[in-house]
Amino acid sequence: MTQGLNLSADGNLEDDARAASVSRIANALRAGAEVSDSAFDALLPRRYRWPSQRHWTPVVACRDAAAWLAPEPDSRVLDVGSGIGKLCVIGSLATAATFVGIEQRPHLVTAARALASLLDANTASFLCGDAFALDWREYSGLYFYNPFAEPLFPEPMRIDSTLDHSEAGHDLAVKRLLDKLVGLRRGTRLVVYHDLGCALPDGFERIEEKVSGHSSLELWIRN
Repeated sequence: MTQGLNLSADGNLEDDARAASVSRIANALRAGAEVSDSAFDALLPRRYRWPSQRHWTPVVACRDAAAWLAPEPDSRVLDVGSGIGKLCVIGSLATAATFVGIEQRPHLVTAARALASLLDANTASFLCGDAFALDWREYSGLYFYNPFAEPLFPEPMRIDSTLDHSEAGHDLAVKRLLDKLVGLRRGTRLVVYHDLGCALPDGFERIEEKVSGHSSLELWIRN
């Protein structure tokens, strides 16, 4: 007789252990307790773990960014280039605000939705499409993790090859970004992690800056 093993109804120990880990991580994020990136990233499909250090925001930076972006329960935050959904999911669990991620890659949107469902991050949702087609004025805060730098990386360091990785595409994205920022409402909060890839236009004031995770986090407000 085997003792000390907590078998599920179908005898699947691995599923029981994963469910316990998911519950611990979700509860810790809600309570403000420490969660390592390795523990969080273990919830992701294996194909999405390797980009974590370069492309997904660290847990601690997600928490800091969410606190800046969502000072009120009715805050509504847009993550431009949301990737695997880490910022939105953690923000949803750590605050009472609503987080929306917009991402061009359908497979990443699918994975982000699955992650939100897994952790019961009910105020996180994800859209697939062109971020510039949205009305950013509907949001009280926007988050950017150097969203247009990927084309500048060597090919092995990119998430995949599904997007336009040309310099011309990068330059056009930056131009469209600046056009959108100029039109934001007064009081809109911008949080930038690891640089935006260009200077902000006139009319933005930097309120706070700190090192969070492995890079710099900045809070700007539209005047």
